[in-house]
Amino acid sequence: MINLQANEMQIRTMEVHFALKNGTFDGSNNVKIIKGYSYQNKVFKNGISMYARLNKEGGVSMDKLDLTVYGLLYKDIAMLSTINFRPLQVMKNRVRVFAGYGNDVSLIFEGDIIKAAGSFSDPNIPFKVEAQSGYFNKIKMNENVNIKGQIKASKVFETLAKQSDLTFQNVDVDDELDNPVLVGGSTDQILNLSKKLGVQAKIDSGSLIVAKRNTPLYKGILKIGKDSGLLNYPTLDEKGINFRMRFNKNIRFGSIVDISTIVPKASGLWRIYSIEYNLENYHERFEISIKASYLKTGAVN
Repeated sequence: MINLQANEMQIRTMEVHFALKNGTFDGSNNVKIIKGYSYQNKVFKNGISMYARLNKEGGVSMDKLDLTVYGLLYKDIAMLSTINFRPLQVMKNRVRVFAGYGNDVSLIFEGDIIKAAGSFSDPNIPFKVEAQSGYFNKIKMNENVNIKGQIKASKVFETLAKQSDLTFQNVDVDDELDNPVLVGGSTDQILNLSKKLGVQAKIDSGSLIVAKRNTPLYKGILKIGKDSGLLNYPTLDEKGINFRMRFNKNIRFGSIVDISTIVPKASGLWRIYSIEYNLENYHERFEISIKASYLKTGAVN
């Protein structure tokens, strides 16, 4: 079991890496790293204020990020500004977002910038970014997959991951394919193949993870209760359980949580199928909202 620790009084840290497809910042590096720290809702003097709203869903949905950064230099805003009325001509810049406490930060998002611009009507000039995982690989046509004979599905997934600049993790998919044919962008090829096989395929923070339908994507069980970051009380609906908690790096899409609460029928094992991050390093919100389905007996490996 992994015990989650309460983090109310720790330094909240957000870190963003902007990567240019073309050009460099200051003529030397194509990656710009922005860091922001806060303690008890006060931003450190040399820090930058940031707000990130990130949604992670299952199925055909890709992770989506809305990011606002205050305090960027004008020249950096100029380099990163992107408009998307011609998707195939967008500059293909990328963004990675890390979050955590103190110096202990973890990658929570990696994806393609769809739109980015400074709001100059606001005296604070917030720089607003919209990004999505797998976006360019979805709109860009890939070479068709047309393999003669039999091949392991995991090998096809691995090839598609490599073409998409993703790392690859196969949890337990062992299907064989006969003469597979796949068309479209590599993201669509991945999703269509997973649908055909009835398996999970999740692009998460720069990695493609595949697993059988009822297999957790990550090992370990996260224990959550009132003393380990749980906010208010969980609620139940027709799909399972909904709850909020303070940010913790161990909460991941497709992982198993063990809830302890006084709410009837809510305690027990649940599998996460939706996460919404609301992270502000300058305000009190540094939390995640989670939806999870009831875990079938025997589904934990």
